[in-house]
Amino acid sequence: MKKLFLFEMLLVVILSVAVMAEEDGWIINPANNHYYKLTERMSWMDAEAQAEEWGAHLATVNDAGENAWLASTFEYLNSFWIGFNDIDEEGTWVWTNGEPVAYTNWAEGEPNNFCGIPDCWGAPENAAAMFQHLGFQWNDIPENSNYLRGVVEKDFLSCDDVSPVSPLENLALNPYRSGFPHPLESDRGWGGGADKWDIVDGRRQEPAWNNGLAFTGGRRPYIEPCGWRQATINFGVERTFNKIVVWHHGRTGHVPNVYKIQYWNGSSWVDIFSTTNGHDYLKYTYPIDPPRCWWHSFSTPTENTFPPVTSSKVRFKLHNCDITHGWIYELEVYEPQASINQPPIAICKDIEIPMDENCQASITGEDIDGGSSDPDEGDTITLSVDNLGPFTCGEHYVTLTVTDEQGESDTCQAKVTVVDETPPDILISFHDCVQVGKGKGMMANKLTVNASDNCTDEVNLVIDKVEVFNYGGQLVLGKGIYDIIGNDIYVYPNANGRSIKVTVTAIDDSGNPNTQILEKALFKCKK
Repeated sequence: MKKLFLFEMLLVVILSVAVMAEEDGWIINPANNHYYKLTERMSWMDAEAQAEEWGAHLATVNDAGENAWLASTFEYLNSFWIGFNDIDEEGTWVWTNGEPVAYTNWAEGEPNNFCGIPDCWGAPENAAAMFQHLGFQWNDIPENSNYLRGVVEKDFLSCDDVSPVSPLENLALNPYRSGFPHPLESDRGWGGGADKWDIVDGRRQEPAWNNGLAFTGGRRPYIEPCGWRQATINFGVERTFNKIVVWHHGRTGHVPNVYKIQYWNGSSWVDIFSTTNGHDYLKYTYPIDPPRCWWHSFSTPTENTFPPVTSSKVRFKLHNCDITHGWIYELEVYEPQASINQPPIAICKDIEIPMDENCQASITGEDIDGGSSDPDEGDTITLSVDNLGPFTCGEHYVTLTVTDEQGESDTCQAKVTVVDETPPDILISFHDCVQVGKGKGMMANKLTVNASDNCTDEVNLVIDKVEVFNYGGQLVLGKGIYDIIGNDIYVYPNANGRSIKVTVTAIDDSGNPNTQILEKALFKCKK
């Protein structure tokens, strides 16, 4: 019969893994005692559907404090869905759980209901997400985008959300009650809670009282006076772990305020963690309304995480003078989870660059990179751009892709404005004396002003000022001294001029000006 019982227990433990996969994902926000959990990468609609399967909704953000908690808790994500949307009526934003809108945190210019990246250019945007590069402010994006994870929020865990048996990942699990790991170095129990093997058999609770390791002492000094009691797990080999979950009998009357977690260094016990406020480390809060779950009525877990430790033994040591007496149903030990690669964060910046002598410009990824990074320490990133140019004068939109060593990527868009900063050239040519007027006419000095630009044919040329000086160096004033006809300047003999100073300005269609002043000696032309 005992072998059959052990087989049944092992089967229950195996079947519990699927249940535990959900339980382990919930994170409590101590400010509101709500639970939060991430979906996989999926569309907003699929994320909300997943949330409803869990008896919840995508997160509702009610104030700046909750926004800040979400930002700090999930800061390793580039972005994530929340429950805000205007799917039913454009411009009317609502929460999926039906709560009134008490707080918003839109980024500047949002929501704009317009997708501005190539993958969804111009598509409507009906769902809100929080973005790391916006300081975890909100942006509206198309609800069918499938590269975000969703943050699910739940008021409290239902009784079915927590498995009554340990998962196979528990390093202390041993339903066979022999060999390693074993709890045989623990202090003795008493009465129906005297079997040390009970704390590694996988049962987190038992409706009857005779389960687990019930220590003597406490406020009811059975057999021995109160004091320190300990439960030790001997793995038989060195294991690396960073989390301990202890399931205590009853609600809080058997949860110690004072306890320690220790590891064996080969010669002595070394403290990993200690507290005088053990109730601060309860894994679950109590439901607001009955019925009470088994894990509030019969078994209450504390959970502690710490930097990874490698040892062949771990010990939970409690002081039971201020509690009933201390009673442990299950002691669970967990190794560090393999780090999950986090995708990089692409951050773009708009740039303005000048054209070269060929009236073009090219860019690199570094030119439009606004500080892209990877949240994984030591993970390097590479930059690539869908169009490096060359670009002509004007505005161009390009997409920067940031890729980490594991192939995860993120994109952003930048505006590249190519400008013409080169002014046009001015050429003033001087002719000898030319005949002016019909017939014999008169002779005059002729100057021709021209302008050209290497990037455009549109140049505005203005002759700003013409000054003629006589042989005494004085400015010659009066009528009939010179004429300006188009781009030609004619200086007549009656001016008795010796030299001329011309001020000319040329402006290309980009607004680049070039002003030149030319001084030239005049020929003596016959009248």
